[in-house]
Amino acid sequence: MPARWSTMHDVAYLFLFLAADVDGQLDEAEVEAIAEVLRRRLPRWSEEEVNAVVRAAEAARKGAAPRSVREIVVGLRHAPLSDAQRTALLDDLLQVARADGRVLRAEERFVEAVARAWGVALPAEIMGGPVHDLALVFLFMAMGRAEAPTDAAQEAVAEHLAHWQPGLAPETLNMIVRNAIEALGYGDRDRQLGDAVAAIRAALPLAPQRRAVLAAVLEIAGGDGALSADELAFFRRLADALA
Repeated sequence: MPARWSTMHDVAYLFLFLAADVDGQLDEAEVEAIAEVLRRRLPRWSEEEVNAVVRAAEAARKGAAPRSVREIVVGLRHAPLSDAQRTALLDDLLQVARADGRVLRAEERFVEAVARAWGVALPAEIMGGPVHDLALVFLFMAMGRAEAPTDAAQEAVAEHLAHWQPGLAPETLNMIVRNAIEALGYGDRDRQLGDAVAAIRAALPLAPQRRAVLAAVLEIAGGDGALSADELAFFRRLADALA
């Protein structure tokens, strides 16, 4: 690990700024997510080396003369990184934002501002996350033993989806929920749920994100007071896939 400040210190600083200053609080899930993202970017570094970078960046952020986030962003723009690598870092930023199970609109705006500063186009699929796949899973668990979801179940699903993509208008959220209802009602339910689980696993690689999904699923499923045998079996399947 470099003894002096490096590009990875800038990256860690940027992640910490998003989690602590934009979000308003730095929780354990976000710190874990930051370390996990950095370990994936630095596979040859030891866990202690990665943790040392995070600690150094946090100390600099809390120091008497903290570096401005603008300075960090500009530094990363001129760092020896390709556009593809910068786009990957934007994806990492949103993965950190999603670690606590919600994405604030302020966090999305921050990522959008970083993308503009770097002159990098932000792919729509990065911002969207697996919202359509989450809708299928949330809706299935919200329905319980009923043949069709109640209005309360649909509202609960839309509310949880809004945490994952707060920029969506209410009518768009409602459309996503309606599409999920149609898919579960007329399509091959097992195949669609299987595809949704696989997509969620791929889109949310960090352990805190996956725990947030499982917690949301349990909260939604508990709305009717009990889990059916089908719901319990599916939850175990989902938990195994996200382990």
